[in-house]
Amino acid sequence: MRKSMLHILGAMSLSYVGIALVLGGAVALGIYAEVIAEYGSRMLANALVGGVVILMLLPYAALVGGVPLRGFGFGWERRDAATLALGALVTLALHWAYIWGLDRLGVREVSAVAPVWALIGFAVVGHAGTFFEELLFRGYVLTRLRRLGVGRAILISAVLFCIVHIPVRGVSHLVLSWLVGGLVYGYVYVRSGSIWVAGGFHLLHNVAADLFLYSDNDVALVQFAVPLGLVEKLAVKLLLAGLVVLLTLLIYGRGRSVLEPAPRLAQRWAELDTTGGGAAIAPAPASLHP
Repeated sequence: MRKSMLHILGAMSLSYVGIALVLGGAVALGIYAEVIAEYGSRMLANALVGGVVILMLLPYAALVGGVPLRGFGFGWERRDAATLALGALVTLALHWAYIWGLDRLGVREVSAVAPVWALIGFAVVGHAGTFFEELLFRGYVLTRLRRLGVGRAILISAVLFCIVHIPVRGVSHLVLSWLVGGLVYGYVYVRSGSIWVAGGFHLLHNVAADLFLYSDNDVALVQFAVPLGLVEKLAVKLLLAGLVVLLTLLIYGRGRSVLEPAPRLAQRWAELDTTGGGAAIAPAPASLHP
């Protein structure tokens, strides 16, 4: 267990190294102020950080951390595409309906803003950079902790997901949002067995939040007379979390145990157990194997 945690901490530190390299480069080039101030520049920096961390994480995991590339779950099936398509529809529809409802009920005065397509494109590119978080916390951390049991692995990976954000973003209501997100993306990863599906939902949720929940970021599709409060932001995130879990259950199997990994994920974990990838922590529960 100690060795696994040291490997996990080493992997988590790579995110800070990536941030330091990108922001240090911006300082060296004299463009740090522009990167911080402009939405499009911040998104490009996010994408660059993601790329840098991925280039460091995958070799680290394979050579030091005990998880080869095949252990991350890069598989893809047709129902994965259907899941993300439905997920995009659910995510955007829920946010639109929620904002419309707040306006109709008189809770918040909301006005529509014409979309700035270039900035929306930057939003997609920038938030795609968060894919490194899925590789790190779902593909790597969950795999390293798999023999603690699926539920514990999801919970611990979600807590670590929160912790890694705090030094950069500070402590705020977002901590609860990160925790909920970590739990949901972990569950999606376990049930689907695909890192692409978990990463796709992460991307969708981040972009939707920028478009609908924050009206001061230059990319939002709505303008609030009074900004949304803590409870209002968390409410829509909790609603979305519930819908994503339900959608995942419906598409990836209602007959199996709620926490039973997808067959393709169970097979990868069994192969790692056989080859010694990822240090064994405790005897694996029988339900992890097909």
